Amino acid sequence: MEEEKKEAEVKELTETEKCGAIAKQKDKIQQGRSAFEKQWLINIAFLHGKQYFQIGKKPLAGLDEKIHWELTSLERKKKVRRIDNYILPLYRGLLAKMIAMKSHITVDATTNSERDKSAAKVSQEVLEDHWQMVNKNNPILCQKYVSMLMIMSKLFQYLLTTGIGWLKPYFNPKTIAKHALNEKIDEGEIGEIETKVMTGFDVFPDPMGKYIIEQSIMDVDDIETMYDKKVAPEDVGLSDSEEKLLNLLEGSKPEKYDNAARVLEKAQLPSKKWPNGRYEVCTTKVMLFEGDLPAEYKGKLPYFKFDYLDLMLASYSQGMIEQLISLQEELNNTVTRLAAYKKWMAGKIMVPKGSKMQTKWDDEVGQLIFYKHPQKPHYEAPPSPPSFLMEEYKRIRNSMEDVAAQHDASMGRVPGQAKSGVAIGNLSELDIGQLTPALIGIEQKLAFYAETVLNIVEAKYQEPRLLAITGELLGAEVKTFKGENVNGNKRIKISLGSSLPHTKEARQIYIRGLVKEGYITMEKGRELLEFGDIEGVFHSLDETLQKEENQAMLKEGMAVQVDEWDDHTIHAKTITDFMKTKQFFELDEKMRQKFVEHRKAHLQGVAAEQEAQATMQARAQLSAGKPPPGAGLQ
Repeated sequence: MEEEKKEAEVKELTETEKCGAIAKQKDKIQQGRSAFEKQWLINIAFLHGKQYFQIGKKPLAGLDEKIHWELTSLERKKKVRRIDNYILPLYRGLLAKMIAMKSHITVDATTNSERDKSAAKVSQEVLEDHWQMVNKNNPILCQKYVSMLMIMSKLFQYLLTTGIGWLKPYFNPKTIAKHALNEKIDEGEIGEIETKVMTGFDVFPDPMGKYIIEQSIMDVDDIETMYDKKVAPEDVGLSDSEEKLLNLLEGSKPEKYDNAARVLEKAQLPSKKWPNGRYEVCTTKVMLFEGDLPAEYKGKLPYFKFDYLDLMLASYSQGMIEQLISLQEELNNTVTRLAAYKKWMAGKIMVPKGSKMQTKWDDEVGQLIFYKHPQKPHYEAPPSPPSFLMEEYKRIRNSMEDVAAQHDASMGRVPGQAKSGVAIGNLSELDIGQLTPALIGIEQKLAFYAETVLNIVEAKYQEPRLLAITGELLGAEVKTFKGENVNGNKRIKISLGSSLPHTKEARQIYIRGLVKEGYITMEKGRELLEFGDIEGVFHSLDETLQKEENQAMLKEGMAVQVDEWDDHTIHAKTITDFMKTKQFFELDEKMRQKFVEHRKAHLQGVAAEQEAQATMQARAQLSAGKPPPGAGLQ
């Protein structure tokens, strides 16, 4: 009876009460991590160069007591305060290093079946296309971050600053995308996969891992477009973290949005009460959506948390900045003492007692200074600052470099004792090696993220979508695919960085060595060196033309005409390379014979060109009075 009574009470909750329950869960999680949010805010302030402030705790009035952290700037007080923001160059150098580590996607079939091999190939092309094009068709997200390169850049910024960042892939059914219909390319509102990157301030995970709540601020018109429900504008502005930071940087309260509302999204794992999981979206008073967790998430939460410095027994990871704050304060104190010493000692005028200056010293060029003879006033050279201050300054900077794993070699400076380029490169590699724990976690989370993207593709892409597949032997061809084409047994691996050296000069030397030793072809070497077709456009055109002819013979089954102006050498080589592949041997005998005959025609063209060239050489030698090659041997 009691259980039935509780179920009845749950069913009787009004829409406003449901929204309030989600908001209350969010507030409870935020209260529990308030100390971490305070530290995140301090990290951001130090990165922005606002390093003199006081922190106040301000309770907000209301039914639920909340803690509001206020940072008040102290830089304009009547004290000598100097800042040498060494956090910024360390942060910038490490961020650039992490962004330069390109993502390499590999999808392998776990069985030898043709179905799994095909699914793995299509999946890899889909993921590579996603990495380049995600969010491009969303009119709002495209202004923030387009492609996974920009998304990863934002994510790395959040990791270095606060220690955590979040990615969320989802299917937006309102997005206009291209599709193929009756062999024609068209656009329509068929939806597309998009990705949001979020800070730790906007994501509230349940400590037990059962659910995650996300908060965002949306325009009410966009809410109506997305959820087909009208919502009244609320008195909201920037997010809490943005408001606090703006107040510290500008000293003013930010304005409110005119036509916006705060949106909460709650994703919950399957449970006894909700066997299929639960997904709810609401504002303060309106429930926008409530139902099962989308099936494409396969019973998992669609949020992926990335960590930078995951320390033992810590609820949240640390960023790079947090460990540098105490050292930065020491550095500022040292610089302030140097500045105060300069202010106290520099610019002092020694005037003998009894002397009377008739002119005030100023910065005028050619000024005449009159004084009472013979007591001549003069500037006194200030003594040098104590040596221990400069030694302390250098020690603190070296300690900050050790904590951030960013030394001279990693920041574009030549180390004092290193003279060899190899030694400098090795020092830089040692700094990169210290990122290994963070990079391993990022790679694994990206692989799980990519798996979720493919799950969404499989579930939501019902229309034929465009997929450009570039083949080395068959040329570039635009194909179509559906979600069912990525269904198969496969393994996804994503690696960051490259085995190539990081500097451009060292990379060129390394690649040329691979070409010289025969480990890679000349064409592959040009690609890695990012060269164009240095042999000329005609070779490129002939090679492309032959690849297109290969495609035509495979699709239409018709023999392709050989023209006399073709570069027969390039055509013959391209078709020979294709005839060495497994795809060629899987063709039927009739189709293989067409390729053999087409290659034979080009080889005959090569022989004809060689014969014509030999005839021209013989005629040139006869006209010069020289016997042709082979004459007089009979």
